[in-house]
Amino acid sequence: MRFLRDNNEVAIALSEGQFEVVGPLSATPPEFDTQQFTDITYPAPQAVYLAVNYDPKNSDPLSPEIRRTLLLAPDRATILVEAVGDDGQIMPGSLLPGHWAANNDLPLPDYDPESARDLLRRAGLRDTDGDGWLDEAGKRLELGIRLNGQNELYQNLGWLLSSYYRDLGLFVRAESVPVDSVIDDLFTHDFSLALFSWPILPDPDQRLYWHSTENTEGLGLNFTSYNNAEVDSLLEEAVAIPGCEMEERSTLYADLQKILAEERPVDFLLAPNRHLLVADRLQGVEPGPFAPFTWNVTEWYLPEE
Repeated sequence: MRFLRDNNEVAIALSEGQFEVVGPLSATPPEFDTQQFTDITYPAPQAVYLAVNYDPKNSDPLSPEIRRTLLLAPDRATILVEAVGDDGQIMPGSLLPGHWAANNDLPLPDYDPESARDLLRRAGLRDTDGDGWLDEAGKRLELGIRLNGQNELYQNLGWLLSSYYRDLGLFVRAESVPVDSVIDDLFTHDFSLALFSWPILPDPDQRLYWHSTENTEGLGLNFTSYNNAEVDSLLEEAVAIPGCEMEERSTLYADLQKILAEERPVDFLLAPNRHLLVADRLQGVEPGPFAPFTWNVTEWYLPEE
């Protein structure tokens, strides 16, 4: 086993034939030789979200019209290209596409800046002083997207999202802070908007994220204080199915995801891809997002020459 520090070392290892498997990598090395290795691509078991707080600790919650505006403003296909070079998956809901319990009929929010502007007008926002920014109750509405400034993906997403919002006249800034500050803001609920990620686990039970009892400051992971009695009921019912019967559970989780996709307690954004470079002489490698890539290592084999 060797730990490779950068793409240069990866390229050297590949060219010298030192390894049969290299990865997982966040991107394929530029010097990647497709003649000897196959690039197996799959979504990372971690998705990035924009949290929109229902009950911020030190500010007023955003109106339903403004929350909806934030969903309609971004062009998600363009964001995927700009943020990760189109090397990822747009997230329609809380589970990755391909998960056994995923609802594959979920639509993405439309990219509709005109409807977004109409919603802002209905919310009473106007540029009353001619400075180019919308005012609420006579004062410029200012919002900050809290994000980990040491994470390049979050920085790119924060800049892209804020630029779409600013095009509508909303004064939104991407606020790069240390990761500890973002974590503290999330657990104390002291934010209006924040970029962060959750791991996507093999089991679809996500009570930790969506159940109304999980919004205790400092403990729960329901950072946005989302509260929906039907969601609570579905979450509880799905983990009490006798024998964890998959078909019955998947039906309940499909209903759950439909509600989450419509109400969007967070704006589900994207999951970046991971790459595993596998030598052509090695067979049986089947990586995926829900287990270490070595999950079926007992089935790997080298064909007889």
